[in-house]
Amino acid sequence: MDAWSRLPERDPSVRVLVAVRNPDESVQQWCAPYRGRVRMVVDPGGAAAQRFNARWLPRAYAVDERGRLAYAQLPETLDARAPLEVQQLWGEGR
Repeated sequence: MDAWSRLPERDPSVRVLVAVRNPDESVQQWCAPYRGRVRMVVDPGGAAAQRFNARWLPRAYAVDERGRLAYAQLPETLDARAPLEVQQLWGEGR
C-alpha cells in the first residue's frame, strides 16, 4: 500500500482507491497511515470487483481520466510490483 500511496505525490491528478467489502476496525487501522493519499471505497456486495472481473483479491487496476481501464494486474505480477508498473505506464503515456 505504501508504494500506491506515493503515486499521487508524483502526479497530483492520480487518485488511489481501495475497495473493501467491510470497513471493520482492522481495515480502518490498515488504511489509517495513508489517509489523505488513499481513499477507501465501501463495496459490500463486491460490485467493483465484479465490474473489473477480479479473479483474486487483492488485485490492482488503473483507470484513466476517461474512466477506461488502463492497467490490470497480471496473476504473475507481485502485489509490490504493480504500482511500479502503473507508474511506468503512466510515465510513458501521460
